Amino acid sequence: MASNVRLLQERLQYQFSDKELLSLALSHRSCGSRNNERLEFLGDSILGVTVTDFLYHQFPQAREGDLSRMRSHIVRAESLAQVAKNLELGPELSLGPGEMKSGGQRRDSILGDTVEALIGAVYLDSGIDKARRCIGIWFAELLDAASETSKGKAKIGSTLKGIGPTYMDKTGRNGLRVGDIFLPDFQERYAKLVQKHKRLLGNFTAFAFDLSEYEPTWFEAIDRLRQIQVVDSEQWINDQLDAGQRVLAEGAQGTLLDIDFGTYPFVTSSTTTAAGACTGLGVAPTRIGEVIGIFKAYCTRVGSGPFPTELHDETGEALRAAGHEFGATTGRPRRCGWLDLPALKHACMLNGATQLCMMKADVLDAFDEVQVCTHYEVDGKTSEHLPYLLEEALVKPVFEPRQGWPGAGQSGEGTALPDSLHAYVKEIESLTKTRVSIVSMGPDRAQTHEVKPSVV
Repeated sequence: MASNVRLLQERLQYQFSDKELLSLALSHRSCGSRNNERLEFLGDSILGVTVTDFLYHQFPQAREGDLSRMRSHIVRAESLAQVAKNLELGPELSLGPGEMKSGGQRRDSILGDTVEALIGAVYLDSGIDKARRCIGIWFAELLDAASETSKGKAKIGSTLKGIGPTYMDKTGRNGLRVGDIFLPDFQERYAKLVQKHKRLLGNFTAFAFDLSEYEPTWFEAIDRLRQIQVVDSEQWINDQLDAGQRVLAEGAQGTLLDIDFGTYPFVTSSTTTAAGACTGLGVAPTRIGEVIGIFKAYCTRVGSGPFPTELHDETGEALRAAGHEFGATTGRPRRCGWLDLPALKHACMLNGATQLCMMKADVLDAFDEVQVCTHYEVDGKTSEHLPYLLEEALVKPVFEPRQGWPGAGQSGEGTALPDSLHAYVKEIESLTKTRVSIVSMGPDRAQTHEVKPSVV
């Protein structure tokens, strides 16, 4: 039996009436004749038909091949094992001495089989509706991921953290604001939105959603918020500006992920340009003093979408390894390529950048020669501007070689930047018409170089 049945059931979000079924589902065949193999057989069938039903109704336009790929992604052994790890099932398993000694509680095949056994156990304990509900909870992230996978090259590259649906609620006027928690009719507002979202969730016909299970934790968070000082942020920030204080706003994501001006539809749901500080904070454009653009000495992108300078070879792999280019939220490897000057120029224009800071110049110090995209060929014509569509078939980047700065990233504090790197910086300044004020040659403060205007 699990070491702490109560905590395990909380993680499962299901309370067993028959605790023996739970114990059996956690018992590997190495324990003897009393094991979870029959439950695994039952759960495998329930999981397969439930996921199939969900995909069939959720994606009415999808072809059979797409549906099969999505289903395979969800029910594969690696996915089942990940569900088990999310539920922290490993320490709860009953294993024979041999399996325990060999680390069976960490083995993907055993973990995945246990998930299927638990589905079978829930079915026997409470019936098909509860089993389907548990699948919907345990596999929620995988179902979202399968949706992305089904899109192939058209997938957005979502982090699968619910950012898009949240913005949909915002623009659809279906959300609650922080200030609403202090209103006398807050409970009524909440109840109306619950009913509205239940109708929306009703479109997901494969699963039943019981939002009441999450309400105690949610209201506990609301009570905690009420104990924190809440201010009218737009008024507070403007008051600070009136008092002569300096306000620093940090943007998120890259310019070309902007919902309006990015590589649509491969974009995020928000405004990622400097203008987002105005709409997000309630600050007038006239109150912005400096706009500091941050860029890498090369280009990266997470997820799908056009990337003219992307490198699909060993050089791209070398950039990824040297720059540790993996998504901070998803862990996905970033796509890497040479610096795209037209794209950088476009970003400076949209943001009104007053100065630039170049990061990770040290990542390129392994190259005797680097390449720079100076312009594009679009429909056989030369263009130094970002076209309406950056489709690979329509846009050809034109590269020019530049002398590298090998070994410069290993230089110590106080070491001057090499002439070749200064030349690289000067070219960027010339095209973007924006001064590069900082060049970073590593993560330490001592490796951050201030570039004086007289030098470049």
